Amino acid sequence: MKPQLLILWLVLGLGCTIEQTGDVALRVFLAQGGPGALDLATRIRVGVVGGETVDVTVDEAFERGIAVPIAGDGATHQVRILGLDDAGTVVGRGDSAPITFELGSLTVVDVVLRPVGAFSGGLGLLTAARPIVRTVFDGERVWALSGASEQAAPDRVDVVDPWLTSVDGIDLPTALGLEPGVALGSGGALYLLTGAHGWRFDPGVAEPTAVMVAGAPILPGATVVDADDGWTLLGGLDERGLATTQCLHVTLSGDGFASTACHSMRRARRQPVAANAGAALVVLGGDPVGAYGEVLGAEELAGPGQAPSAGCSYGPASAVFVGDGSRRILSYSNGAFGSAGELAVARTGASIFRLSGDRFLVAGGAEAEVQSTGEVLTLGPSGQFATGGVLALIGPRTSAALHALPNGDALLIGGVDPNGNPATWLEVYTTPSPQ
Repeated sequence: MKPQLLILWLVLGLGCTIEQTGDVALRVFLAQGGPGALDLATRIRVGVVGGETVDVTVDEAFERGIAVPIAGDGATHQVRILGLDDAGTVVGRGDSAPITFELGSLTVVDVVLRPVGAFSGGLGLLTAARPIVRTVFDGERVWALSGASEQAAPDRVDVVDPWLTSVDGIDLPTALGLEPGVALGSGGALYLLTGAHGWRFDPGVAEPTAVMVAGAPILPGATVVDADDGWTLLGGLDERGLATTQCLHVTLSGDGFASTACHSMRRARRQPVAANAGAALVVLGGDPVGAYGEVLGAEELAGPGQAPSAGCSYGPASAVFVGDGSRRILSYSNGAFGSAGELAVARTGASIFRLSGDRFLVAGGAEAEVQSTGEVLTLGPSGQFATGGVLALIGPRTSAALHALPNGDALLIGGVDPNGNPATWLEVYTTPSPQ
């Protein structure tokens, strides 16, 4: 089958105009913020992931079109663009969404070129006028729910394309009578559950579908932790608005959900911080407990001081927590908490995300002021974490969320700015080692 010719034409600015021949047109956008992806680049490498690539120099790209062969074979591919310096080091990368190149029809491919090892902006903005109260990844995209507070029912949702080329805002119909509950994502859909019922939302579908929850009722204000076969829900508020010790295991069951009680927590908690560390589910904080921690179904642990704002696992029965208002990095390992290094700056309301292997990304938070920085932590053989120094964010934010993107990058979304207004801009940390 004859390959199609792709003409690449780069123009400085937010968008890059691409001339097209045959059946494929490529549009390249330069991400805003952070060090410019092309500032150090002297070559651009274009090709499909896992396929052949073509190198062109930046000067050539600005002066004339470059023909790049893309096979119109009816199969699904991703286009990857790399910016390389004189030494061949990758300083910029962009991945397209998976797309099928069909013969006989025009295929438009959008790619955002981003600096590696840094944060950069998305093309769209969240449409929410209220703070983002919950974010959910459904395996294909991120749903960002906004509302008056975390205890109130959401009134709007933004659907974010994981390749950050589009954001769709949707008002949630008041006729649904949504109540405070929990948000879950699975199979490309968003589920809002409360009590014994809920709703399923599918992208592009105007009307949601009612679903039922069999078993223990879903409480609002619970923390959702991913499990191998579903989700664990910790804490929540009862009908009097008081924190509970409840722990539920929730799974998909047919067209609905099954909810069963598991080990109750030793203390009542509302929205605790939790990390699923293999066989150990480590739980910290949650009003009105504060600093006391526990391993679910096991002993209560000595209080580690002020409760952190975020945590994630890093090995069998091991977890790391940050954001307690100090620079301290708190670890859980071998059945106990301990200090495991220091952040570059003090943070509360920070987010943490495991990039790959022994590398972790921390972003945002506040102390004396709302932070406009992030940092990458590396776990050493002694169990201590070392910071690589601060990375600039597009803007200051706290109480945001970090989500994995399909290529191994991380999306920073939601939170509030220094004035308490919704942080509507999207940011991506582009890892030097994509999947």
